Amino acid sequence: MTRTTHSSLRSTAIKARKIAVRALRSGSVYQKLQRDLGLGRGEAETLALALTQKAVIVAIDDRRGIQACKLLKLPFTTAIDIVIRMQQKQILTKEQALAKLQVLARYGRYSDEIIKRARGVLEGKQ
Repeated sequence: MTRTTHSSLRSTAIKARKIAVRALRSGSVYQKLQRDLGLGRGEAETLALALTQKAVIVAIDDRRGIQACKLLKLPFTTAIDIVIRMQQKQILTKEQALAKLQVLARYGRYSDEIIKRARGVLEGKQ
């Protein structure tokens, strides 16, 4: 998927109220996270919002963002974790979950080992 496709999907989800957009009230937390932890703008804003709004969980796939969540003791999940959980709760069939994992493998920045481990879980081998 291209950046434009992601933007279009995100815009559609926002309009359908499947995604809520929240404004960050203070830039100081965001700036500190970005500066001190070397996070990108989106990751720093996400974690600043999570900290200030006391988020229950953060959805993040960025390696530095995940490390920051661990350091800040913020509960987090990844797209792969969500696919696995949806299959476990029988929201997705095994075939659907494997297809979504394939898309994540193609367009995401996951290591081969992470994809292999997730495939094993989805196929019931782990």
